[in-house]
Amino acid sequence: MKKTKNIRKTKLELEILMLKQKLKESKNEMKILKKNSRKFERLALLDPLTKAGNRNLLKSELIKNFDIALRENSDFGLILIDLDNLKIINDRKGHNAGDNLIKNTINTLKHRIRQFDVLCRIGGDEFIIILFRSNLTETENISKQLREILKEQNISASFGYSSLREVAEKKLKVINKTEFSRLFKTLYFKIYKKADERLYKEKNLKKIQ
Repeated sequence: MKKTKNIRKTKLELEILMLKQKLKESKNEMKILKKNSRKFERLALLDPLTKAGNRNLLKSELIKNFDIALRENSDFGLILIDLDNLKIINDRKGHNAGDNLIKNTINTLKHRIRQFDVLCRIGGDEFIIILFRSNLTETENISKQLREILKEQNISASFGYSSLREVAEKKLKVINKTEFSRLFKTLYFKIYKKADERLYKEKNLKKIQ
């Protein structure tokens, strides 16, 4: 009888050990899943070629900057950048050379903007920078500085810029989420349009010269 009890006790202890082991393995698997989930979430916000932000990150950061600007009655800037000769380089030297130009442009810009500003690639040769709490004058000056820095790297690009307060000078009030969403879409369209107009004006001037 005693021997039978000991056998049962041993089996129970083994089962407990096995359960503990399975629990430990499950916890490790959960940690791996969480880590991979965070990794995939980050990747979903990045451009695969340059590791700059993509359109998903752009929208998220624009909403964040817009929200802060409304609450604080402050401003933020937007810079559009378009590479001038990417198609020519792709045609003459191949797409690897074009990809290298894009990556060099991103790396140069990344090291010249502030840590809390956001750089995104939104097309083959198009980039956007969101300048946190920057007004129109500051945005224009940074745009000029970045153009000169790229020129020093033999990278030709056209720039356009705008800011929230350029297209919405009056103090803005938002009552609810629906109103916020409507206002955000309207004003982002205006900011982007203004910056885009300046960019293509610069591009056209280069064609004339």
